[in-house]
Amino acid sequence: MKGLAGLDRTSDTARATTKPYFPGYIESFEFPADSQIVIAGCNSLVYLPPQDGGKPKVVGDPLENAGLRAIHWQFAPDGATLTSPMKAGRKVMLRILHRFPFASALKRMSCVVEVRDPGQRLVIVAKGAAEIMRERMTDVPKDYDRVASTMLSRDAESSRWDTAP
Repeated sequence: MKGLAGLDRTSDTARATTKPYFPGYIESFEFPADSQIVIAGCNSLVYLPPQDGGKPKVVGDPLENAGLRAIHWQFAPDGATLTSPMKAGRKVMLRILHRFPFASALKRMSCVVEVRDPGQRLVIVAKGAAEIMRERMTDVPKDYDRVASTMLSRDAESSRWDTAP
């Protein structure tokens, strides 16, 4: 995972490079907190504790695993809680309470997560095919269709990740 596209702002890092970027392109280390919660909370990854003196493993979809690594979130030793890196003296923790796994017929998945940052709240996070997620939005970003079609035409994996309180 290299970044997010289609947000209302473009990161300073993306503007400073010579590589092409979309308006609203943000490097992974600059993702907004809500975007990080969706990436960390809407996945089908499984944490396997260390066995026979080995290291713990995270198994599952390679793209989801890459997303988690890109934002530097990690599973806690309990295997059920994910934690963000410390930023501005604050660490966000989340626990996936229920997964509605990806279904090919629906072209989407969602999860119910408990977020502590520092308050506690329940959030529904979802991801799926761009056209499916668009149908469910009450406020579609102005460049959504252009960014989605450009990403698909570049043969990029294009998922729309969204959150609801």
